[in-house]
Amino acid sequence: FASMEWPLVKEEYWKNEKIEARKNIDFDSEIKIYASDVSEKAIRIAQENAIEAGVDDCIEFFVKDVTHIEKPMCSFGVLITNPPYAERIGNEELLTKIHKSLGSVFGRDKTWSVYVITSSVNFEKEFGRKADRKRKLFNGDMRVDYYQYFGNRPE
Repeated sequence: FASMEWPLVKEEYWKNEKIEARKNIDFDSEIKIYASDVSEKAIRIAQENAIEAGVDDCIEFFVKDVTHIEKPMCSFGVLITNPPYAERIGNEELLTKIHKSLGSVFGRDKTWSVYVITSSVNFEKEFGRKADRKRKLFNGDMRVDYYQYFGNRPE
């Protein structure tokens, strides 16, 4: 993390936090991570980063258009996504299609938590559900919103 180089944050704090984080890892839990993007280049870069982080064996990468995404066959899950911004792709129609697709697959399933960062002011309407929590953020100088949909937790 870039903040590891900040003079304000003492090295011992990072060391202590790493120790604490490792103590809280549940190595008995089976976790499956799926990572997709429409861009082969983006997937290749993500795979390289996962290898460097030592987590490549935990992630299944695939190239896929988000409008064709399918929910993995599992009881509970978390979707974290940052779909393209209209300002960047210049296609509101495609963006609406993406949001509706995400909503049709994940929107009504209470066993899934969904977290979305987007600049679209119509996201909740297009997704088909009001967010449990919404936070205003900035991606550089671009205003975005972080929509949080909390699913049930496994027992």
